[in-house]
Amino acid sequence: MPSTKKIHLRLTPESIHGTYGINYYFQKKSGSTQRLQFEVSVVYCGQYMEDYFIYHISKNEFVVNRNESDEYLYDIAKKCAAVIYPVTVLIDSKGTPVYMRIDDMEEKWIAARTEMDRYYKGEVAEQYLDNVENFLNNKTEWIRIITDDLFLSYLFSIFSQDEESSSFSNEIALIPFQTRLMFDCIQNIDKESIKSEISEVIHIIREGITNMPYKSDLLYSRAKRPLEERAGQLSSKFKLKYRLEKSNMNVASIEGNFEISVNDKNFSTTRFTAFRLYEKPLPYGEAPYFAEMEKKQQRIDNSFLNKITRTFLK
Repeated sequence: MPSTKKIHLRLTPESIHGTYGINYYFQKKSGSTQRLQFEVSVVYCGQYMEDYFIYHISKNEFVVNRNESDEYLYDIAKKCAAVIYPVTVLIDSKGTPVYMRIDDMEEKWIAARTEMDRYYKGEVAEQYLDNVENFLNNKTEWIRIITDDLFLSYLFSIFSQDEESSSFSNEIALIPFQTRLMFDCIQNIDKESIKSEISEVIHIIREGITNMPYKSDLLYSRAKRPLEERAGQLSSKFKLKYRLEKSNMNVASIEGNFEISVNDKNFSTTRFTAFRLYEKPLPYGEAPYFAEMEKKQQRIDNSFLNKITRTFLK
């Protein structure tokens, strides 16, 4: 009789620790493609209390190709990234970010904004910088550094779906800090890759499609586009492929393809690849701020008054 035992992934906080080489490919309806390349370091810094994990994240080594008229915006984005990163993020056991910390952000931004205002002129550049400044001044929005980043959001979300087959809904920002779209998603773990004595990796496929109608101006309300595009019906679909190392359950790679359609015609495609850079290993990190916070909480929990309260509440 065939086995009906369900498969569950046994991921650990260390599974995503490492350096990743990232490539984004932005293809427009015209067929031209813009490529953005960079590296992301995800450093595991230990556990906070019982249910949370700490990571230190940085981005560097940005490279942008030079075949688009708006390429200077990527240069601005690179300079803004130098202000935002590195960040320290606290996530729960499902990979959801619950707290974000950016050290010395205000001082770094003042210096960077002054320099960029001198170098970059025009309404578009000014609006971009104003948007970044407004974002940085609103700490409640900082977790979008993770949730609105296609690579980071899907790296952390690997913790949320550990079953052989699952269905769920998920919000995705196809354009960072723009309207998030709701997707119906399914995920399947390839059982054959787990059972195989030859394969050294486990394959996971995740797919999704928007589950409600959207107007196209949600994403492009400021763009000068034909009326039929601005008032059209927008839909989107995606497909992700994860590869996990079978020996230690580390994430080896993630590849994703995201398509946006207007009136059932392809409007743009975003593709990304993320591969673990084995030649750039990282030591585990420390998080003094959270260590001190945990000590304070433990002192409160162990206080005499707290003990009395717990005794009478039993």
